[in-house]
Amino acid sequence: MNALDNDNESSCWNSDGDADGDTAISFIVSFHRSVTVKELRIQFQGGFVAEECTLFVASSPGSEKGGVKAEWKELEDSFMEPEDSNEMQCFDLTEESENDRLCDSLKIEFRSSTDFYGRVTIYKLEVWGDQTQ
Repeated sequence: MNALDNDNESSCWNSDGDADGDTAISFIVSFHRSVTVKELRIQFQGGFVAEECTLFVASSPGSEKGGVKAEWKELEDSFMEPEDSNEMQCFDLTEESENDRLCDSLKIEFRSSTDFYGRVTIYKLEVWGDQTQ
């Protein structure tokens, strides 16, 4: 919850390390309303960049409500391979159909990292899209 503080430029999110690469690291964004995602923008810390990212959407909130878990669907045409850089990186998600990008929550799964211990550090994360009625 509140992993990144946009008002504080030095705020960041750090994952735990996994040098064996056995476990994917997940970052979940809950919108608390239906949106159609169009673009993902991420600013990593150089040296702690995810090498492979897979995106998933859920049509129900990512948090458990009444014992029901979100069912995640992979955005197959939105596989991302970020560069090892401190710069903001933009990823267009519109290769997927608009219906496939409609969600209440977005999960970003990091499978590997440029860091020897498998850590990922994010300074800024923006999801661009449209709120649906």
